[in-house]
Amino acid sequence: MKTLTQLLLAVLFVMITNVALGQRILLVDNNPGAPTDDGKVNSFVYNDLASALSDAVATDIIHIKPSPNDYGSVTISTSDISIIGIGFNPDKDLPITSVVNRIDLDASNVRIAGLVITTLDIGNFSGSNSITGIAVDGCRINQVLAQSTDDFVDNVIVRNCLLGNDIGTNNSARAIDFSSATSNAIITNNIIVGSIGSSGLGAVSASGALIKNNLFLGDGDALRRGFSVLSNSTISNNIFYGRSPESSGSSTTNVFNSNVSLGTATGTGVFPPAGTSNTDDGNNIEDHVVSPSPFTDTNIVLADAWVLSWDPTLDPTNGTSLINTGTDGTDRGPTGSTLGFSMTGTPVPFIKIFNTTEIIKQGTDLDVTIEAQGN
Repeated sequence: MKTLTQLLLAVLFVMITNVALGQRILLVDNNPGAPTDDGKVNSFVYNDLASALSDAVATDIIHIKPSPNDYGSVTISTSDISIIGIGFNPDKDLPITSVVNRIDLDASNVRIAGLVITTLDIGNFSGSNSITGIAVDGCRINQVLAQSTDDFVDNVIVRNCLLGNDIGTNNSARAIDFSSATSNAIITNNIIVGSIGSSGLGAVSASGALIKNNLFLGDGDALRRGFSVLSNSTISNNIFYGRSPESSGSSTTNVFNSNVSLGTATGTGVFPPAGTSNTDDGNNIEDHVVSPSPFTDTNIVLADAWVLSWDPTLDPTNGTSLINTGTDGTDRGPTGSTLGFSMTGTPVPFIKIFNTTEIIKQGTDLDVTIEAQGN
């Protein structure tokens, strides 16, 4: 009969067999009761994220264990690494997440996945830096920033995230704020709430970006705008639901393809929106009503926050005009494109259920129930 330790090791072996030869996995665990030794438990296990990042080298993967305690604020200065949590809404027993208050990113070819983050700031350091190859997926983030005009940020993808979803206290902030020095940004398959302050700042500010297959959510107020300052960007296959495709600042030379606006205030939600030299492909849909709902989940309402249990899958009856009508032949909104929206944001396999007898007498068989989920 296998012991409990043998079973756990077997499961862990299956979960990491895809790791390339020479690649290290660093585990960060600050849970109550975790072994401690001045922040570092042994050569690959840490109690704090900053210590793990200090020791990380190229190709390392840092796994941040779910915890009721956040992992503080850190700076990432090592390129070619991955920082991975369990997802923003894990489908498992005790769905605790991996929370990092703030990440300042000053490195290239970095993947950040499956975390809950208040602020992710790319670049914005003293001097002139060049940062490229940033992938952010499966995260819940209040703000993603790349505001410095001295730091040149290139090739950034933000995918399958909850953005601006009332994390922290600055609810008047933009969900994404990229300066004109940020190029080749792709913002896709996200739920975007963004600013809800009385100033009416838009949810996203970008230049030269591809913004596609997102759900922009608001409460239908005329101040709920999708964008702040937007230029030279392509906006395709998005659903503006109670949040208009307009900009609170300038909107210049943008192309709007196969989007839909629903539940926006009277006089808003039109394509192309007001601005200079904005165009559209003639396949956008404008409708100020939201009944019947285009979503299978009728709990989804016009609101300034996304509820984790909501499912943005389109209704096969009421959402027919949005199903398989995007520019690529897939759905409009976050369920379309190559990889549709995941309600969990989970980037790695994990154990959903682990049940065993609390007290085991010597010589008695060990009954264990393990259910795992792979990605």
